[in-house]
Amino acid sequence: MGMVAAIVLGTLLPAEGRRHIGAHRGIGDLLLVRSIDAKAVVRFGTGPLEIISVGDRLGRNEAEVREIAPGRVVLEETFTGQDGRPNRALIVLQDGEKAGKRYVRRREETRPLAVRPGVIERER
Repeated sequence: MGMVAAIVLGTLLPAEGRRHIGAHRGIGDLLLVRSIDAKAVVRFGTGPLEIISVGDRLGRNEAEVREIAPGRVVLEETFTGQDGRPNRALIVLQDGEKAGKRYVRRREETRPLAVRPGVIERER
């Protein structure tokens, strides 16, 4: 007889390696100590050094680690703004940098349409 695997509908499979680090801290306290191809070392404030990888969640708003490259880490954070509307921010941290640079974008905003400049000629 063969082996049979069953998945109960409505349940999620466990995310391998996904962890939540610094659950009570803000991303403003995050220091990127060093990053290499697939792993990075971070610290919240004066807390312990933590090794992170892609898919881990960081901070109070559970910013997800999207990319780890030599010298930088990219996080994606979803949060509620002061006006009560949802926002999304990409946070780029360089080695040795604290808090990183935030690029905020509202969910409903779209990129502007490309407009080609044109010249209007007058009749003589």
